[in-house]
Amino acid sequence: CDKELIRSTIQSVFGLGYIIGKICFPLVADIIGRRKSILIAILFGIIAMSSLLLGIEYGSETLMMAGQLIAGIFGSGIATLAFIYVCDFCTDRIREICLTNCWAIWYVLFYFRGIA
Repeated sequence: CDKELIRSTIQSVFGLGYIIGKICFPLVADIIGRRKSILIAILFGIIAMSSLLLGIEYGSETLMMAGQLIAGIFGSGIATLAFIYVCDFCTDRIREICLTNCWAIWYVLFYFRGIA
């Protein structure tokens, strides 16, 4: 009960990171290119998940918060670039199916998860 505020703060930091990533990541992709941007996002996603796991293992709220922030920033970057790639390379009908499935998977993986 005493950690409820910390837990909700850690979960909210993901949303803050997501907003930051949605604003900044398209600009970064334009400057350094889409391929490098998505590779950087994947690398930082691995770092974020590692930070989250270490924070959970050792009970460090700071590590968990940093992991959530990084996951939000670079997770939204991957989502944005995936949307752009699908729009560039697919026909209208395939684009509709791909984007619907992409967003459905995104919500299942990231929005319905919680910190134990």
